[in-house]
Amino acid sequence: MPYLIVCTYKPGPERITADLVTRHVEHFVRNLPHVLIGGQLRSGDGSTPLGAMFVLDYEALEDVNRFLRDDPYHQQDVFSSVTVQRFHLMIPEKEPGDLLRLVTR
Repeated sequence: MPYLIVCTYKPGPERITADLVTRHVEHFVRNLPHVLIGGQLRSGDGSTPLGAMFVLDYEALEDVNRFLRDDPYHQQDVFSSVTVQRFHLMIPEKEPGDLLRLVTR
């Protein structure tokens, strides 16, 4: 079951060290089978990281919460907010033509 996670960084980029970034990325690599998509949120001109957005595929919300608790960014209190929402994945289509079938019923 997909879950959309949106995280906002606290002010102060000095809190995100190179070592912390490495550990954060390693956490995602270890869990790649559950990561459908993800990336960094940036300011309008693209120069400033503002947070992150990713979609995780886990059976239960408890598994998503465990993933988040184990993330070094969470452990180092990098986020000012984290929102978790169930997500209905439509693109990419599970089966070719799924979207077209929605409008031609």
